[in-house]
Amino acid sequence: MELKYFDLVISCISAALAIGCAVWCCVARSLTRRERIDNIVIFSLFFFVSVFGGVLRFYTVQSVEDRTFVLALQSIVIATKTWLIAMLVFWIADVPNANARVRLIWQAIALALAGVISVLLFANCFTPYLFGVDDGGKIVIADGFFALAALYALLWIAGIVLVFVERKKIHKYSVLATLVLFVFFAAGTALDVLFPQVTFFAVFGILSIVVEITVECAKRDERLAHEREESERLRNDVMRAKAQILQSQVSPHFIYNALTAIQALPNNPAETKKAIGDFAKYLRQTLTTNSENELIPFEKELENMQAYFRLEKIRFGNKLNIVYDVTEKDFEVPAMSVQILAENAVKHGVSVKREGGTVSISTKRQDGDVVITVKDDGVGFDPVKTLDSTHVGINNVTNRIRSLLNGTVTIESEIGRGTTATVTIPESGRSGEKFD
Repeated sequence: MELKYFDLVISCISAALAIGCAVWCCVARSLTRRERIDNIVIFSLFFFVSVFGGVLRFYTVQSVEDRTFVLALQSIVIATKTWLIAMLVFWIADVPNANARVRLIWQAIALALAGVISVLLFANCFTPYLFGVDDGGKIVIADGFFALAALYALLWIAGIVLVFVERKKIHKYSVLATLVLFVFFAAGTALDVLFPQVTFFAVFGILSIVVEITVECAKRDERLAHEREESERLRNDVMRAKAQILQSQVSPHFIYNALTAIQALPNNPAETKKAIGDFAKYLRQTLTTNSENELIPFEKELENMQAYFRLEKIRFGNKLNIVYDVTEKDFEVPAMSVQILAENAVKHGVSVKREGGTVSISTKRQDGDVVITVKDDGVGFDPVKTLDSTHVGINNVTNRIRSLLNGTVTIESEIGRGTTATVTIPESGRSGEKFD
């Protein structure tokens, strides 16, 4: 295979890769708008270099007009390569937290070098001292081309030094990728000088594109992993905060009133010991609940409610009556969920009623579902006006029953008649599976 045909194959492959990468940049969600635009411009320029660099290998000058056209096109191709490197220097200089003065200096250096090279290339169209056309109609380099190569070298060195200077501010993957890009561009341009029959710039351009895609994918994966870690951290913080809300359900007034009631008990060591045991059991369950997502057997929840009711009975005596109708116990509930409903029945229902009242706790199976009812004949309230403001605990219970057991909580209340809270746990939700 002749070198010009080999060059054509390489140019076509690099051009196809440039188009594919530009399309990928258009649809990639991991890129910011600025990154997307920059990469599309770079790949578009590389496509231009690949296509027209290959065309020049086949073109044979046959007239003065052809000679001018070929020199101009070759100058544009080389200028495009120059501005590709200059764009990289601009991109590196424009890093977050970079010193504004340093950024301007490096960008000015890149602009000056790229500008000088462009002017020399423009002048070459009229006086071919960098490259020209031989008697066979093919492009050949002239003695002045090495001065152009020296300016290229300064541009590469500027970029490499800038990467080293700003390495702590540039993404760790981008440091390596940028150095590789500069080395590839430099090597491709140098080989183009030594072996003008093949566009080696395109060959190394293919490698640079692969590096660019790999780096962008790695940065995207790292960004997604960081976002997942951040989301998990926030979720844990929310869970801890909600657990603290649960623990804060232990009202200081309740602790004070319970201890005062125990202190006021008649001189009966056995009764006092039992009351202290109930108080310890209540605090242990309430203060050691580690997560709102914790499911516990209903029997354990019931024991804690009974301890709570016995403590309140010491305070209110006959003004507080408790009725149990528990026929179903073989299921789980979120920790302190039914207990909060029971506490609300006493705190907001019976205790504020002058003559007191009754709190009923019942469980039953209905059509395969478990139904828990907490009912009181206290003062009642208006659910529409009150639930969203003062009954935060009820909203908390409702959300947990729904998310953990796919269940429901309904509140019915009438002022002067009392309140009924009904928890329904479907058969499919009693396994403790977490539902979204």
